Amino acid sequence: MSQLSAHFRARIAALGELSRPLGEARAANLARQLAADVMAEISRGRNPERALNDWITRIACEVAAHAHRHGAPGASKRVTLLKDLLPEIALTQH
Repeated sequence: MSQLSAHFRARIAALGELSRPLGEARAANLARQLAADVMAEISRGRNPERALNDWITRIACEVAAHAHRHGAPGASKRVTLLKDLLPEIALTQH
């Protein structure tokens, strides 16, 4: 990961933090997969922003599903919006 620019490392770290509700092991696994995808895009000469944006959505969906599965009994079943979990969703998706 030392080959990644500070910008990409910061985004990967932020996504790792946002995936913490999934548990330490799952968050670490997702961060490794994300870093590998970004590195693959860079090695192909592509812009990895699309891969990062895809990962934002993937992690948000996984966190939402996890929260739904592990919600407190009797708790309100309010629909969780992706932008509630990951505010940058609104910034990256048009």
